[in-house]
Amino acid sequence: MITQNIEYAIPLIFCASVIRAYTGFGFAAFAIIGLNLLWPPQVSVPVILLIDLICGCWLIPQAIQHADRSLLKQLASGAIIGAPLGLLVLIWMPELWIKVATSVLVLYMSINLALQHSKDLRILSPVKNIIMGTVSGAITAAASVGGPPLVAYLTGCSLRPQQQRSVLIIFFAISTIFSLLLMGFTGLISTQVLYAVVLLILPALAGAYLGNRLFHFRQPKSFRPLVTPMLALLALVSLILNLNLFDFDSFDLVQMDAHLAILS
Repeated sequence: MITQNIEYAIPLIFCASVIRAYTGFGFAAFAIIGLNLLWPPQVSVPVILLIDLICGCWLIPQAIQHADRSLLKQLASGAIIGAPLGLLVLIWMPELWIKVATSVLVLYMSINLALQHSKDLRILSPVKNIIMGTVSGAITAAASVGGPPLVAYLTGCSLRPQQQRSVLIIFFAISTIFSLLLMGFTGLISTQVLYAVVLLILPALAGAYLGNRLFHFRQPKSFRPLVTPMLALLALVSLILNLNLFDFDSFDLVQMDAHLAILS
């Protein structure tokens, strides 16, 4: 049952929301690593996507005014191609494989983000944009963490910061909505998922409010020194747990045998 581990999911979602509101990114990456220790990815992914969409929908009207529509159309076209591929992975890949792959992916993206430099101006092209939209859309549907690859791709391009932020907001909304529609058609949006969202949405909104207040109280010069080490450590711990290098019996949080029952 979802309620078995909800006491751990609530502070996890709250902290992930604080981090995202304070730094501008990281909600899905932090949340998926943590929730995958509690629930199957087939539950964690739609829960995170629904919460992320609800908490971020108020940003869309303003973002529409500043987004580069040509770039947005190309990225969205790719997402429409990639989302069904990612959903197939989520449905057919064994649960433990998805958890291990997600941990490895988040670990790689956090290290790549920490080491990335944007001195050279990146030239965007329609083909590259569609390919990146496909990759991001597939990862969003499969693991809910399609954001970091696209952020890394757009870093250093000719877009103004406000344009870049607006494109990201609208693209992720489109990609998330399309992924959720596909999940609804395939039965992944279950009553268990909706119940979890109801229980977690208030902690998510509270965390977003606190993170926003902290940002205005003390703005960080850079989010990388703060977020990337925490994200890498969390992904590494999750990877070790999922590879059975630790004794799962000593962790009440991880109940692998009960995961399949959640889906029924």
